[in-house]
Amino acid sequence: MLGKSGPDLPANRIRALLNSLDGAFLQIACWLLELSPEEIVPAKFTTGEIARRLGVSRATVVRFCRRLGYEGFPEFRAAWLQEMSGAAPDKEGEATAGFPEAARRVFGLTADSIYATMDVLDPAAFERVVAAMCRASLVIWFGLPGDSAYLALSGEHKMMRAARRSHAVNDVTQLKALSQTVNPGDVLLVFSQSGRWVFVAEAVQPFRSRGCLIVVVTSHAESPLAKVADEVLLTAARDVTLGGEPLGIRAAQLMLIDMLVLELTRRTGSVSLHWETEKMLQARKDAQSAAIESRPV
Repeated sequence: MLGKSGPDLPANRIRALLNSLDGAFLQIACWLLELSPEEIVPAKFTTGEIARRLGVSRATVVRFCRRLGYEGFPEFRAAWLQEMSGAAPDKEGEATAGFPEAARRVFGLTADSIYATMDVLDPAAFERVVAAMCRASLVIWFGLPGDSAYLALSGEHKMMRAARRSHAVNDVTQLKALSQTVNPGDVLLVFSQSGRWVFVAEAVQPFRSRGCLIVVVTSHAESPLAKVADEVLLTAARDVTLGGEPLGIRAAQLMLIDMLVLELTRRTGSVSLHWETEKMLQARKDAQSAAIESRPV
């Protein structure tokens, strides 16, 4: 996990575009993301060496860098080496000591996804979405069955706790029906890790004609869903493969829901909002420690 933090890091650019890459570009992207700082030798990090190792042309490596938004390889190389050289010592071992391998890996992926999300999430887009949610008479949360539907339900639940009208949907037919009942200024938030579902992109179009704001929460900036959105909230959620199918680590998207709803609550004052102080946190830790110590051996 990279320890260096900052906006627009090269690795996060790659992750944001990963779902839209194929062929040699996808091969280069995956190779770069799997590199560890120890494997990087700056003197050998050249177009020729990368081309030789991956069996692609030097021109392809340059085009890949431009695809990421860099003028060419020198600009990408400088940004990549700076990011890799800023890798912090791995502190996960201390935090996960005593836990088995899978548990340690989940912790690492979760921590990485949260910090990476704050690198790629656009504060201006976040501000516009919160402002729209504050004005909306209804906020609709949509996600297809699975992790995305769970995220939609979480959004609905927290908005209800904030005393705001909200509705979660996980069926496209129901979503289409709702598009006929919304009012101008309402907000539709769509969750999709890949953003690849064209039929969902088509289903949200009627909301625009009704004057609603369409917000897509995804990890892929150039996906079909992102292209039809009024606002894109980019996250860096991570996937593992389970039974041959992707299984998402969605802590970053759950964090984003909390950020949206709690900021809305702070601004509107719809219900009271109190943050846990250091004193309260310490008291809770002391109580937990006392409970653990009092357990029979």
